[in-house]
Amino acid sequence: MTAQSVRRLVVGNYPPVSGEAAAATVAAVRRAWAEGREVVVVSPRLSAATCTARFAGREAGRVIERLGREHGCREVAVCLEAGMPFPGRGGAVAATLRARWTARRLALALSRFEWAEVVITGDLVVPQAVLGLLWPAASVVVAGSEEVAALLRASGAKDVRVVEPFAGAGLRHPVADTAAPVGPFEPGELLFRRRVRHFGGALGRRLFGRRWPAVRSSPARLARALRVLKIPEPRA
Repeated sequence: MTAQSVRRLVVGNYPPVSGEAAAATVAAVRRAWAEGREVVVVSPRLSAATCTARFAGREAGRVIERLGREHGCREVAVCLEAGMPFPGRGGAVAATLRARWTARRLALALSRFEWAEVVITGDLVVPQAVLGLLWPAASVVVAGSEEVAALLRASGAKDVRVVEPFAGAGLRHPVADTAAPVGPFEPGELLFRRRVRHFGGALGRRLFGRRWPAVRSSPARLARALRVLKIPEPRA
């Protein structure tokens, strides 16, 4: 197989998803093209990527291995961001344990490829010792800024390259967005609807406590509860 026919799996959020992480993925694709690679792009959200797959927790490593086999990719570039693939739920000890398991499984997956690039655009909010588990399996480490590069070097990464995501992608840097950030797995087009649903659920739990699931499941019960609370019922 010639260099021109080598396939590289590129994992990360991808346009039309906006933001620095998506720009970093585009930059990784452009680097692969410049090296004459065929590219298979996989995104955790619906986008212009080749396919969609969720990358979270220990399953992220297994998914990368499977997609690499399915698409015949000998190389991989993984663009990590806060929340992907390291989960942040639970207490500090539990979160650290999950992050370690995730990093070990991801490093194992990267080691299955002939070449692996790890791209990090921001603080992943995991201990440096966890990040250090990735470096033995990484051929190249790319940081989105000098600040991130300093964090990666402190965790043991060697020869960290700095590539500003929008510049590397050949994209114009957007005006600062004051809207609430969107998570790596959350479809932006449904964000407002989801916020409304989450607000309604939080309000219901505050008003009805443990009875909220039963109240919500019955329109008649909900109507009676609203009358008791003197909350106007929504009109059809």
